[in-house]
Amino acid sequence: GMSGAPLEQIGEDYKYAELMIKLPAEWKISKELLTNPEYNWAMKILRKSAYSPHLENFKIEEGAIIPFGKEGEPPTTFTPNTKLSSVLLIRSKELQEIKYSINTMTYYTLVPISAEEEKLVKEIGTEKFMEMLDSKDVVDLNRKLLV
Repeated sequence: GMSGAPLEQIGEDYKYAELMIKLPAEWKISKELLTNPEYNWAMKILRKSAYSPHLENFKIEEGAIIPFGKEGEPPTTFTPNTKLSSVLLIRSKELQEIKYSINTMTYYTLVPISAEEEKLVKEIGTEKFMEMLDSKDVVDLNRKLLV
């Protein structure tokens, strides 16, 4: 997991975090599908999100947005059939922070958003955006966009 190494830029009390992406029950998972772009984007964005704070000056926190695609380029859609191209980090509602020893483990869920929705998140804030989102924090590539 991502918490194997501390995230120094978060601060002493919150330097350990874990990320998750909630896939729908009907999501196909198999070794063969790991090479299929229709499904493997979820693992790619999860890996990128987990490595980002260790490789670059990126802070894991509520409301952070991580684009899909190559570094330094505009985000690309997860699949040709969707406009979703980035993930919004929200604190997990199911897994609360866990304090152990002198550290705290914080859990975040990755919520897919479009480039247009990224602007909306920045305008109205993460909490209000999530209140408006029908699918909440479960991946729905076909959901109606909020813009």
